[in-house]
Amino acid sequence: MNLTIRTKLTALYFAVLAASLCVFVWISDVGFRKSIEVSVNDASKINLQSLRRLIEISAPKGDAKVQKELTELASWWPSGAVFEVADQNHNWVFRSPEFLKATLPLPEAHADAPHFFTTNLNHVQYRIVLQKFVIDGREFEIHAAVPTEPFDRALDNFRDLEKETVPLLVVLASLLGYWLSGRALKPVRRIIETAERIGVNNLSQRLEVPPAHDELRRLSEALNARSEERRVGKECRSRW
Repeated sequence: MNLTIRTKLTALYFAVLAASLCVFVWISDVGFRKSIEVSVNDASKINLQSLRRLIEISAPKGDAKVQKELTELASWWPSGAVFEVADQNHNWVFRSPEFLKATLPLPEAHADAPHFFTTNLNHVQYRIVLQKFVIDGREFEIHAAVPTEPFDRALDNFRDLEKETVPLLVVLASLLGYWLSGRALKPVRRIIETAERIGVNNLSQRLEVPPAHDELRRLSEALNARSEERRVGKECRSRW
């Protein structure tokens, strides 16, 4: 298959651009998912610390006060977040109904650091953080959960946008590359056309030398020099 330089340049540009955009999309997707994970974990951790502070304030006043404060908090807890709190005897001080319908049993919580876990509660996916705290001489285990659906929806929308825009960008950029390569190769076509007109009977005709000091200028000068040599050679032969 005989392809023109313009076509080859456009095909190469298309391949490089498509590969670059695929890598960019992959990096963006990984970065977006990582950002979502960090955001969800941070939201869960903030809720966990809020519950801890509330218990620290209420615990000296008795379990009834702790339970009352947790119940009131659950009534206006933002963004669909839920939680549950158990005392040192593993009795539930408060428990959101969603935890009763957990798909998987929750892992054991520890006091040294928060533990993150993802599972479904009542058929909705949640990111859960678990940790034990010693408050007012007693141990409490706190589970705070944030729904991941809004973040998952944002990721899905981002992926849909990528699927719609990336192919269009590749096509438009390739068309632009085809047009630019045509403009870039226009001096080459002029050189070819002029070189084809130069024959034995018009060796005095010269190629137009481009002003830019590039490869096309060198080519024009080389062809002009070759034509001049042929002209001089022809004159010398005619004298003899």
